[in-house]
Amino acid sequence: MSQIGMMAAAGLYALYNMVERLAEDHQNAQYIAKSIASLHNPAFTVDLNQVETNMVFVLLKNGGAANVCKRFAETPDQEIKDLGRSISVLAASRNHKTIRLVLHCDASGELIKKAAQKICYVASEIMGNGKA
Repeated sequence: MSQIGMMAAAGLYALYNMVERLAEDHQNAQYIAKSIASLHNPAFTVDLNQVETNMVFVLLKNGGAANVCKRFAETPDQEIKDLGRSISVLAASRNHKTIRLVLHCDASGELIKKAAQKICYVASEIMGNGKA
């Protein structure tokens, strides 16, 4: 039962302290989704009509969601040279073809731009070799 109390405490904190900034998380999710959609990459897509909250679901045509999530966390030397910095993005595979990205209060402003840059970089790699 103590676990339920911890979840309830988190929920109460969010209701009392985070409701006003939830709109910012939704805008950040839209920014990430639009960045991905602008690539016009048929192997790595987002349905912009489905981005209504702080979550973005990325569909991978050829699967390999777990591998792409792992790649988001890696920072190879060539990528650091190309982007000018080391960027890691934490993401979860929902299934073999879907990645779930969740935006939250600790990610805003410049971090969102960096995350979008990293995600688009990896998406371009996938487009280049045709697989995840």
